[in-house]
Order: sequence, then C-alpha cells, then structure tokens
Amino acid sequence: MHTYRLLHRLAALLSLSLLLSAGASAAQAAPQLQTQRSVPARQAVGDFKILLPLMQRIIAPLRIDSAASTGHTDADGHLWAADTGFIGGTAGNFGNISIANTTDPLIYQTERYQLTGYALPVANGTYSVTLHFAENYQTAAGKRRFSINVEGTSITDLDVFVAAGGSRIALLRTVSATVSDGVLNIDFSASLGDTMIDGLEVIPK
Repeated sequence: MHTYRLLHRLAALLSLSLLLSAGASAAQAAPQLQTQRSVPARQAVGDFKILLPLMQRIIAPLRIDSAASTGHTDADGHLWAADTGFIGGTAGNFGNISIANTTDPLIYQTERYQLTGYALPVANGTYSVTLHFAENYQTAAGKRRFSINVEGTSITDLDVFVAAGGSRIALLRTVSATVSDGVLNIDFSASLGDTMIDGLEVIPK
C-alpha cells in the first residue's frame, strides 16, 4: 500500500510538471501584452506542497501605434500593435495625411490626446523608449506644451510644433528607462493645451 501511494504521488507530480510545461508554452504563444501575476502559487499534491516557480512575461520589442484600432507592419518589417496600455485620453484619426520626416506615416495619422499616461507590463530590466509625435492640429508655436515622465526621466515643456519645425512633421524623443516593478510607466502632464502622442517603442537593451 505504501508503494502504491508513493507511485500515485509521483504520477501526480509528473502530471503537474507536464501541465506547467504546457502552460508556459501557451503563455509564450499568447499576445505580447498578456501577463501572469507575479505572485507565486502553491499547489498541493497528496501530502506534498509545491511552490510553483515565478513566471514573468518577457516582452519582445514592443511598438504601439497610439489610437490605432488595428496593427500594421512598417517598411522595415516591424510589427506595430493597435493602441493598448493607455490611461485615459481620446483617440483621434486625421485620415490619410502626409507626414514629413518618416517612412511610416501611418503611425502619425492617428493620435491619442488628453491622455495621462501608459502602463505597460514588461519584464524588469532596462529599455530604450522612443516616443513618436507629430503636430497635426495646431498650426503655430506656443499652442501646446506638455511634459512626459518615463520611469523618472523627464521630457519637459515639449512643444512638438517648435521641436519638429512645423506641423505634420514626425518628431522622435528617446530615453532610457529601468523597470523594477514589472510595469513601464509613462506619465503625461499638460502645461498648455492637451497632451498627445502618436506612437511609442519599447526596446530591451
């Protein structure tokens, strides 16, 4: 009887191991932004208590087309996802307008404005974060200014019209960000007019 119980427990442990392996494979095949809670779970098998290993979703290079409802692939073969992870704001679409200083005008034809930020679940580590802007609404300097904080690194009083040299011109701002809590936080605050963004890239260093 003792041998039977031991074999039964070993079989249960093997089944659990296979289940975990299948779950990890499914998680890797899931969309980029799906995450697992970073809290270890305890699973009881017979009289044994097993501490399951902590599994955190590792995000590959992530590109988000702000305010876009569908994704697209750019001229360099990079996949841009539909807008996700945003906090507040309104989605705007300017249609098929021309944008200077870019080979991918689609990024800048949609815009999320009046937002307060983005919160993106990523693995802890250091990232290169590139923010994409184009001033498609204001037609003069001094009409819109806002600041962005990316995990403690600030871009202050940005006037996209001034920085880009006019309207409908792509402008990129890149900062380095280190994540230690599993979430990349990008905060926006307006000093004049509305906040806005057209796209963002999060590339592991």
